Amino acid sequence: MTDEEELYLAEYSGRLVNELEKKVKELENEIAARRLAEDALRKSEEKFRNLVETTSGFVWVDKDGVYTYASPRLFDILGYMPVDALGKTPFDLMPPEEAERVAGIFTVILPGTGA
Repeated sequence: MTDEEELYLAEYSGRLVNELEKKVKELENEIAARRLAEDALRKSEEKFRNLVETTSGFVWVDKDGVYTYASPRLFDILGYMPVDALGKTPFDLMPPEEAERVAGIFTVILPGTGA
């Protein structure tokens, strides 16, 4: 190999090493940012869970009127295990006559809900 070829290879490999070092640093920064975001999310979820599970009321998160979360207090208040409420609506947990009565109220308050 000529001196010129060796010089070219040395310069080229030096540029490659620099590029790789930049990419490694970028990935390290992305990983650090993701870890911070995941840690913040975990702390936020823990705060929410502690709030929900220690409140004296029955707290739920519902999507389209269907329970996707029910606090442990559900058992104390209504006698249902929280897992038993998942996938149901509030009307499913009421006696049929009461569900019909409350649905009528909801229809007046929130027209178009189909309650």
